[in-house]
Amino acid sequence: MIEAPDVRAVYIDTLGTFNPSLLQSLLSQYATSSSETLDRIHLMTALDMVTLIESCESVRRSLEELVPIDILVIDTIANPLSILMNKGQLQGNLHHRLSILIARPCFDAIIYSPASTYNGSI
Repeated sequence: MIEAPDVRAVYIDTLGTFNPSLLQSLLSQYATSSSETLDRIHLMTALDMVTLIESCESVRRSLEELVPIDILVIDTIANPLSILMNKGQLQGNLHHRLSILIARPCFDAIIYSPASTYNGSI
């Protein structure tokens, strides 16, 4: 993002630990303006699985509307999934099926691009 001023990113924070000050201090080591780079990062917070799915669907809808999103970062899906599992709501094969159901909107958001330049690598 530092060397490509047109790149825009969405960061989905599932832990509530995203720290823009830390990112800004890291970016200040480079010649470009860290505030300009931070302006191109859209932060979404999703502390549970329902909100994570909604966030991924929102990213997909934005891409369908040709909103430029070049990078999607989900810090972890383990936290929202573990919260769901700890509530005792997942049993046996249901856990596996739910994992696939949850991953689908996130996967769709990651690979969807109307003018796709996605080559399969991350």
